[in-house]
Amino acid sequence: CSKGHFRRGAAFSGLVKHKEALAAFCKSFTVSKSDDEREVVAKEIVSTAVKVPGTFFVFCLVLQFCLRLSTWQLQVLSWRQ
Repeated sequence: CSKGHFRRGAAFSGLVKHKEALAAFCKSFTVSKSDDEREVVAKEIVSTAVKVPGTFFVFCLVLQFCLRLSTWQLQVLSWRQ
């Protein structure tokens, strides 16, 4: 469930364990079922990545790739229907 991973990420972020929080947020992003959930999680990924030295640029690239991939997957699913 994406909400469980999101809560886990929020808990790690509150404990200032930002790397663990990023891992949980990324897992939440991959299992999200709606674009609204992905948008909320994407914002958390970016805001948490800013707090970890040297990861902001890498996570922005990964996030950009994930967003393109999810958009492509949604297009393929709509073509099948």
